[in-house]
Amino acid sequence: MNKILLVDPYFKDGQIPPNVPLGKIESQLKKNKISVDVIDFNIPSKKILSLEDFKEIEEDFIKNVIQKAKGYGLVYITTSFCVEVKPLLNFPRIKRIIDKLKEINVKNIFIGGATINHLLEFSPFTKKLLKKELGAEIIVGDELNIIKAIKKILDIEICLYDIPIRWDAWDFNDYPNYASILVNIGCPYKCNFCFEGKIYNKCNYNLSFESLKETIKRLKTKHGINKIMIEDSVFISPNNYFEDFCLFMKNEKIQWMMYARVNEIIKLKKKLKILKKSGCEGIIIGIETPRENLLEKTNKLVKLSQIKDAISLLKKEGIAIQGTFLLAFYEDTLDNVTSDIAFGKGLNIDHYRWHILQESFDKVNKGGQKGYNYYDYLDIDLNLPDNLLPELLKTSSHLIYFDEHFLIRCIPYLKDSSILRNIKYKNFNFEDFFKTLQKELADSSKIYNEEEMNYLIFK
Repeated sequence: MNKILLVDPYFKDGQIPPNVPLGKIESQLKKNKISVDVIDFNIPSKKILSLEDFKEIEEDFIKNVIQKAKGYGLVYITTSFCVEVKPLLNFPRIKRIIDKLKEINVKNIFIGGATINHLLEFSPFTKKLLKKELGAEIIVGDELNIIKAIKKILDIEICLYDIPIRWDAWDFNDYPNYASILVNIGCPYKCNFCFEGKIYNKCNYNLSFESLKETIKRLKTKHGINKIMIEDSVFISPNNYFEDFCLFMKNEKIQWMMYARVNEIIKLKKKLKILKKSGCEGIIIGIETPRENLLEKTNKLVKLSQIKDAISLLKKEGIAIQGTFLLAFYEDTLDNVTSDIAFGKGLNIDHYRWHILQESFDKVNKGGQKGYNYYDYLDIDLNLPDNLLPELLKTSSHLIYFDEHFLIRCIPYLKDSSILRNIKYKNFNFEDFFKTLQKELADSSKIYNEEEMNYLIFK
């Protein structure tokens, strides 16, 4: 019974690359000669028109998981949407999987990943409470910590190796034409709207330069992938091999993108030509807000002048820019929202990632928001096609409105926003806020769905 099943419970329609933390766990277990298999909820090129249709597809997936889990000694379920730094609420599906696993007497069920880590940081949930509510053992922090649990439960010797990510169990024909890689888990910065620099150690170097190169070479030769998204929040500063990496990518003829802070781009000023020649097609930068006081309040540790300088430098070298923005701070007015959007548009960058500032539960529950129950987070499922989101409004907890992506994803589909009228921040209700978003964003030629961003550059 030393067989391990890894489960990615997130619905994907072929536009999201294979799960990174599960790829790492699979590689480590195979290196230790432990039998491991993977199942994920990926259904390429299927258009789903109703919530009822989606529920049928979801039920089929759950049945497949349970059928596959028979005979396995341990099941691990990730709550990371592709990479360890992307949370997405999806607990109703996960709870059903866990309940069904118990019905077939799977004794060892574990759950971890970004959404677990996010809840532990931004809600009153504790590890003990989550274990009780979900009915599974909780892995906190780096998902490779599951290796320690496997070692203890199976009473076998397991080592963690510096090895490339293999992704043997995934058929890359069912995924997009690029792969995501997270090199360093953790961030040396502590922006207070982000969990990554708090829940993880300052920086864990999961992939050495050699393992990173081997991972990319393997993606190219075995899986036919020559486009790479480096998902680290901070990729440049922790690595002393950056120029060697650029040379490697150039020689391998790999197109790639990454995230970078604007202060790092400025430091890299004289090397941006090297970056462009290496095949770097685009960089995602956290612009967040034009208001200096909020940049300071959120502990972003950048200045507006640095944001403008970094954009100018990237434009000069012809490197595409994706800017991320935060809208709707708790004490904002609608005029603040409108002016922040106008500022972003005025930068004339290539693509925009608009977010609602996802406040902690304590902040959301202030003043007019009293009465929310943080246990409702476990009953919200945001992992479904965007066109089905308005149907959720009829039954879902009001906490759904405070998710960083929910209202942005609803812009093309929600026709009657009156249901948002009683959801309030200090100076506006969410019906008026949503109408402002529709007015200011929907008439733009820019794309706002993050899942389409990488396609726009990786053509």
